[in-house]
Amino acid sequence: MYPKLTNADLHWGRVSRNDLLEMISIKLGKTQKQLNDAIESF
Repeated sequence: MYPKLTNADLHWGRVSRNDLLEMISIKLGKTQKQLNDAIESF
């Protein structure tokens, strides 16, 4: 669904969920709310 994301982008490591969503939202050009809505729709 999001070909710009790599496995490294989705690795949680030591960051919080909010930090991870912020990094992904910047890469995709979406807001964190849009990402949360997409996650909830699964």
